[in-house]
Amino acid sequence: MNHRIFICTLLLAGLICLPCTGVTALSGRVYDGLTLDESVPVPGITISCYCSQQAQDPAKMISWGTLIGQSVTDPAGYWEIPVLQACPYYVLIRSSAAAPMINEGATSVGGTVIDPEMIEYAGPLPGRTLTGNKFWYRTERFSGRVYEGAPGDESTPVAGIDISCHCAGGPVNPDPALPLPAGSITGQTQTDPAGYWEITPVSGCSPYYLILLELPPAFPLSPNGATSAGGDAVRPTVIQYGNPSGIEPLQGKVLTGNKFWLTSATVPGSTPAQTPASPSPSNIPAPATPLPGTQQFTPSDPGTGPEAAPVIPVDTPPEGEPESQGGVPPEEVVITGQVFRQVPGAGEEPLTGAPVEIFCSEAPGSPGIPSGAVETDAGGSYNFRMPGGCRYYILVAHPADEVILASSPTGVVVDGNRIVIPAPVPGSPAEANNFVLSASMPGPERNETAIPGISLLTWGVLTAGAAVLIIFLGILWKKQKDE
Repeated sequence: MNHRIFICTLLLAGLICLPCTGVTALSGRVYDGLTLDESVPVPGITISCYCSQQAQDPAKMISWGTLIGQSVTDPAGYWEIPVLQACPYYVLIRSSAAAPMINEGATSVGGTVIDPEMIEYAGPLPGRTLTGNKFWYRTERFSGRVYEGAPGDESTPVAGIDISCHCAGGPVNPDPALPLPAGSITGQTQTDPAGYWEITPVSGCSPYYLILLELPPAFPLSPNGATSAGGDAVRPTVIQYGNPSGIEPLQGKVLTGNKFWLTSATVPGSTPAQTPASPSPSNIPAPATPLPGTQQFTPSDPGTGPEAAPVIPVDTPPEGEPESQGGVPPEEVVITGQVFRQVPGAGEEPLTGAPVEIFCSEAPGSPGIPSGAVETDAGGSYNFRMPGGCRYYILVAHPADEVILASSPTGVVVDGNRIVIPAPVPGSPAEANNFVLSASMPGPERNETAIPGISLLTWGVLTAGAAVLIIFLGILWKKQKDE
């Protein structure tokens, strides 16, 4: 009889411990700094895990799939996401950096780094290294100084010089007689008494950032040269950052040490600083409104002053330009929609003051250039009037503890939370591009574990089996005692 009890006890222990043998959780950390620098952890960053049916391709906009887990980094920058189901591909997404933090890089032991914000695992996960998935942000601004004299002479700083940053759609030709590539201004400031300036880079520029020195008419000094620690000084008044691919143009680049020199002497071939050509329907549009979270400022102390605020020009139709019905010029595209919040027990209610951003992308998969930002009105509605000739994608900024679902009758919903308008028709509105915010699933604690492939039905069967064995053991024990 005793051996029966012993065998049944082993069976019961096996059933109870069976789920514990396949604990699966993806984990890693988030840091501030250059890739591989693990000295500064970043808390409060949301990491999301998606179940995807296909592998990701950085050159294409491929759906991430279904959200299956989220985690928020703790004070040590650590995150962990239990994996509760089998998937062809697991896609880890780090929440986008907010200025002045820019995307830097990612590493993974067992997964594949797709870009600085994405790591992918091909299923199945058992037997793989699931730890050590690390992401890096970088807190840095464009900065530098302006001096009078020969290049390299830093004895005479110049105050009050205008410096601006632009998103550009192409590289700069070194010939100062040629116009600069069309683009949009994203930041502007002036040098302080020490000749110092700084501008916060705006995420999303592709493929180039341009830093311009701009002199007013009849200014007594002329451009005399430029140097850069991380960019390319292509003209005496222009420093360029970026690459032809447009993928993470600032990754690994030093953003400080951008210097310009002016001289009172006449420099052969020098011309006053030029500003980018005005956008037209055939090139990249300038944002119609300031980007959220920015403010105008004049820097004071190097390294401590607030960042520059974007000074965004507002596009207006040329005088005498014909307009289509409804007051919309024929080359313009009207993009509208609403933002709602899911309220338990009350359904969806319009959300007032939600920040909606629109980006212009000339190629599929490109992050695009910030082209406008508005807030929803009292009815949750938003409205953009944009030039034609772009692939537009729209997103809504939302708290890390909420998820967002998008819908569009004419656009393409990407990753469930972005809307792409691939080929908007000028003169025709693209309507009902809507977003719904709702509470997200809570992020797991650091030591929380998961059981792969264990469904509720399986758990029910295991629990019932364990209960039957306990009852059976109790009967055997009582019977042995009576004997």
